[in-house]
Amino acid sequence: MIALTAGLVLVGVGQVWVLIRQAGILSQQAKYMQSALRPRLSIRNVEIESVESLLLGESEETVGTFQIYSSGGSNAHVWRVTCRLFAFAKLPMKVMYEPQDQLSCDIKLPPGVYGTQCFRFLPVDFARFKAIRQKAIGLYILGELFYSDDLGINRTTRFCRLFDWEKERFLPAADPDYESAG
Repeated sequence: MIALTAGLVLVGVGQVWVLIRQAGILSQQAKYMQSALRPRLSIRNVEIESVESLLLGESEETVGTFQIYSSGGSNAHVWRVTCRLFAFAKLPMKVMYEPQDQLSCDIKLPPGVYGTQCFRFLPVDFARFKAIRQKAIGLYILGELFYSDDLGINRTTRFCRLFDWEKERFLPAADPDYESAG
């Protein structure tokens, strides 16, 4: 009888070990599924209050907004936004942001939800305004979103918008180095 009880105990221990192992495998598969359904952030509707007053230097500070759209299958936790206005003849190899361009935030975006972020700019000097109006240089808004997913993995999305005078709005730049999701 003791041998039978010992045998049953060993079988029970073996079943517990199998259950623990299967639970670990299921947990790992759940993490893979969640990473496959990770959030993807895109930027839409980049606007500033008045392009003309910004470029003419009529205001000391101009406020703009953009929408952050979350797609994918899990939440995005945006913790920092960097955004800046630039006047370039052509896009540089690397954009240098200043510390004042960085805004700490705490935005939680579930899948399929828009969030709005504000940003501020100083006016552009008149010499640059003239070159922008003559289309010798472009007026760009460049930025980065720093966020994490539900697994705590940090990610970055970059964006670049060029002002189109005919359409009177900022449009995405046709350069994948400046428009990316990571």
